[in-house]
Amino acid sequence: MNASARAFVLGRGLVLSGHPSGEPGLDDLPAPFRSPVRRMDRYARTAYLAGCRAAIAGGLAPAPVPDPDTGVLLGTALGCRDSITTHAGLVRGAATADDLRPAVFAQTVHNTPCGELAIAWGLGGVSETLLSGRTAGLEAILTAAWKIEAGTARRLLAGGAEGVTDELRALWTERDAPGTGLFGSPPVEVAGILLLGDGAAAAEGRPLARVAGGGTFRQTASPEAAARLSELALSALGGGPDLLVLASPDPEGALARAVSARRTRDLASEVGEMLGAGGAVGVVLAVEEIEAGKAGTAAVVTRDASGATALLLLVRP
Repeated sequence: MNASARAFVLGRGLVLSGHPSGEPGLDDLPAPFRSPVRRMDRYARTAYLAGCRAAIAGGLAPAPVPDPDTGVLLGTALGCRDSITTHAGLVRGAATADDLRPAVFAQTVHNTPCGELAIAWGLGGVSETLLSGRTAGLEAILTAAWKIEAGTARRLLAGGAEGVTDELRALWTERDAPGTGLFGSPPVEVAGILLLGDGAAAAEGRPLARVAGGGTFRQTASPEAAARLSELALSALGGGPDLLVLASPDPEGALARAVSARRTRDLASEVGEMLGAGGAVGVVLAVEEIEAGKAGTAAVVTRDASGATALLLLVRP
């Protein structure tokens, strides 16, 4: 995967406890958008809330008839894992069909939040969920930008989300052998979603940033991936970015050295383990800084345990 994307950021939505615009409550949503939340699991609810915030911030109006030029792409590492586990337990213990819970079964589809957002906003185009580990959310944004550049969509909601239960946090901690840090800090429940649009859509509003390029490198040794990242950043931005957002741990500093930036934000230390949503949350926070005039260019990088590395570049519109 490698391309020079040309898409504009029209709106951003965040679910991140402790962030001024990211608290997970529903009070900022118009009443018609709140009722569907009751039927969602934590993963779908988190993605839905961030997606609605991005759509509202970007001036997207619900379409009375599904619009084939709008759609949604999400990335996640775990998705609806907890709902699948719950449903499997119910199936194992069921004596009759009455022992099952249809509401739980309906939540056992990773693409559920895409469907919920499509229903709420009249999105009749692409509806996809990527499950590619820690790079998933960033790859969803890259894919959306490329689709817009190719002219197959005009506006797309894109980002990443993870729903995290107390049981998952406990399991994560139990499996992390003392002193090894094998699994890192327990995961946090987060979502970061953007409303992306083409040039015509950007002309109708006030774009916050522009996607300048990016890429994903899979099964690549770290030095080679670092060299490619540096080459991409320098060629697309004409030099090192003002801001580098590291969305995953970089204990040896290889990613920071590869993309030489004037300033770096380490989200692994600042926020914690965000799994497949980290890259997308990093993009939302980078856009926030560009919008506030704190940076003119930004790079967001995340790397999976497998060695897969994803990079997205942003510039002031």
